[in-house]
Amino acid sequence: MSLFNDAHIEFEDLKNIDSTDFYKVKSIPIWETEAKEFIDFYNVERTNRYGIGGTLPAEFSHEYQKICHDGLRRIVTIGIDDGDRVIVVIKRVQFFQNIYNRIEGLPISMGRNGQIEKDVLDEIAKCGLAAKVSGLHDESLILTDRGYEFSEKVEGYNYYSQIPTNFIRIDKNKWKHKKGIKRMLAMEKLTMNLLQNQNAHDSEDIQTLNEGFSKYKKEVQKIPKGWHKLQKSMSKYPYWADDNVICYMFRYKEIPVAFVVYILVNGHLTHHVINKTIGRNLHEEYELNGEEQIEFEEIKKRISAFTHYKTMQDMVKRGVIDGYFGGAFGNDGKTLKTYKSIMTDHEIVHYIHKLKK
Repeated sequence: MSLFNDAHIEFEDLKNIDSTDFYKVKSIPIWETEAKEFIDFYNVERTNRYGIGGTLPAEFSHEYQKICHDGLRRIVTIGIDDGDRVIVVIKRVQFFQNIYNRIEGLPISMGRNGQIEKDVLDEIAKCGLAAKVSGLHDESLILTDRGYEFSEKVEGYNYYSQIPTNFIRIDKNKWKHKKGIKRMLAMEKLTMNLLQNQNAHDSEDIQTLNEGFSKYKKEVQKIPKGWHKLQKSMSKYPYWADDNVICYMFRYKEIPVAFVVYILVNGHLTHHVINKTIGRNLHEEYELNGEEQIEFEEIKKRISAFTHYKTMQDMVKRGVIDGYFGGAFGNDGKTLKTYKSIMTDHEIVHYIHKLKK
């Protein structure tokens, strides 16, 4: 990775632009091929410095953005005289008439120059190019020490798991019995398939679960929006042609009961981005005999734990180490709490500071 490629903007030119230019003109969308180099470097370096949570949520990954373009999340490199470049991740916040840029995590120099990183953030603040900065606990301490006013604490909506270690725990008979895993493993009509090819049957089953999920959100949870964009984008995305998108379909007989999607950022890190199950779904009545109806009702209650167990088992076989859960689930607290209780090492909490002293 060379430090001497052209940056998106030079340090001395920051004073010549406004916050809109910084976001719209000088930064690039994360779905662009060029952005992957920068966002991957940023996440690895930030994790090395500040620990778990250093990897930004799924929505900031290149792999997620290829599926679901989101122009509100962007990345920019700032050039320094010595050839170094500083990576800055931007989130455009639009809350009614209150529109501003927020920096996600402290800027990181590709040459690992801490003074340059400090100078870049100070210049962004001085020029009014961003109003706030979000950081982990250790980053918050640095911001406080530098005189940047603390604004608010954002409780976790993203959870980290060390997959091999935690799978050992959920693979024990006590846990599998408690969560109903053993009973579902014994159901011959309950299957899991890895979706690897384009075919109409899979597309129809995905659509069936999507429609039932949307009805549940609107009619039961009374949530009118927040999931449509990813759902619509995923329904059009050629996942069978992308090795970094892992899709699982669970069926009981021929009834789709769960659609689960993970993205692989590299060989050892994954984000769980889609989890549609029959348990949170308004669906038609299916023709089942007495024994099948009993099993189906059990599946509706326990399917989330079962899909989690089976997909984690597959991730262990793939050699995946680090897992982030919840980053693309929006504000669905019940879903997040389910995953937190099943398998979590760390809840990611963010601290927001104002970019003024």
